[in-house]
Amino acid sequence: MVILKNGFHKNYKPQNEEIERELTPDLVDEFTTVSNERLPFTEQDQEAYDQVHDAHQEPLFAPGITKISAADAKKLTFENEFLVHSGDIVAHSMFYDEPAVLRANRILSGIVCGATARINEEEGVIGLGYYDGAKTPEEFLQELMNKMLTQNAPPEAIEFQLAGGDIAPHATTDGHNLKYVKEFLELRGKFPIVAARVNNVEVACNSAGETIMRNTDDDHNSEINVAQTKDGMLISHVSFPKAAS
Repeated sequence: MVILKNGFHKNYKPQNEEIERELTPDLVDEFTTVSNERLPFTEQDQEAYDQVHDAHQEPLFAPGITKISAADAKKLTFENEFLVHSGDIVAHSMFYDEPAVLRANRILSGIVCGATARINEEEGVIGLGYYDGAKTPEEFLQELMNKMLTQNAPPEAIEFQLAGGDIAPHATTDGHNLKYVKEFLELRGKFPIVAARVNNVEVACNSAGETIMRNTDDDHNSEINVAQTKDGMLISHVSFPKAAS
């Protein structure tokens, strides 16, 4: 049975000769049928991930991005936070005794790039961009760089961290795939990408290529939540608590 979770597209219908199956009772009111056609994780899919890992081992295994467990994520609070939405690119200067945090929530098939730069012992700049495909990866990173420089970040101090939600090994009609990650990582010679993380994902599709289920290799839901801090990027499969109002 295919299980749909919150945050998934609502227009999945069986295509052509695919088998129709009823959904669980609590979803029947919202969905009537869904395809049971699966696009399994294949040896070729694993090879696609392996090729990226082999070519970009340095950022994929570098510090700078910290994965936070669900239990720990629920305990974190940020007093001075700013929310970054899909398509946004933001840079923010701050004094370290009043640190700020940039956050992006429920990143499903998107890519985010964080940035940090220390100006001196007392102040620095953080940045966060949420890639939506409207620009090329190079244009996107250049805009993030420009915004960091506008906030007086020293060019030599800027470091980028890159993270993806559920990055599929093959193309689907409604999500990013490994192609975008490779395009970003191949820009390491032009931009200071020092750390990166990619979620391997098994994707279930109907015959039209529309995604009906995604499952990450660590059995969490596909989406990630990001908090960009002065020390780098935090990622979690559960949302960080909102700041107290």
